[in-house]
Amino acid sequence: MAVRNLRELSRILKKVTERLLANQTLCKLVYYNDQDPISKADFVSTSNLLGKEIRFIPKVGPQENTKSKVVLVWSEGEKNPTNSDIVDLSLKVYVYTPFSEWIILGDELRVFYIMAEIEETLDGKEVNGLGRLKSSGFYLDIITDELAAYRMEFTIDVFS
Repeated sequence: MAVRNLRELSRILKKVTERLLANQTLCKLVYYNDQDPISKADFVSTSNLLGKEIRFIPKVGPQENTKSKVVLVWSEGEKNPTNSDIVDLSLKVYVYTPFSEWIILGDELRVFYIMAEIEETLDGKEVNGLGRLKSSGFYLDIITDELAAYRMEFTIDVFS
């Protein structure tokens, strides 16, 4: 299956976001900004994190630099030259983490723990009958005086 209509990308991105919201550890890491976020009780519902800590709307402004954010963005969609289906898709996941939140208890740094949870949640997983997400690495994207943003990249191996 391939993407025939760009509107399908909305539904697919929402499904990927739902998969991330189902990861309790990831949600605790981005929601709680203390040094021991993992010890907090599981969320009864993570829906209040949608659009705030985990989102598919890419804007992150200066007033939001006080908490970690995970932002999903489609970055490319290449059409098959022999038909109009989109067969090569690229998903970028941005992880914004203020420097004041990097340190958590234990040997982990919050930003890398978040990235590990995202990779474990998404890499190799099927997306909406379309294909499997495949991690292609991470990159330091932004450094300011307050935060760093890493970019994780995933491609979708579209089933034929």
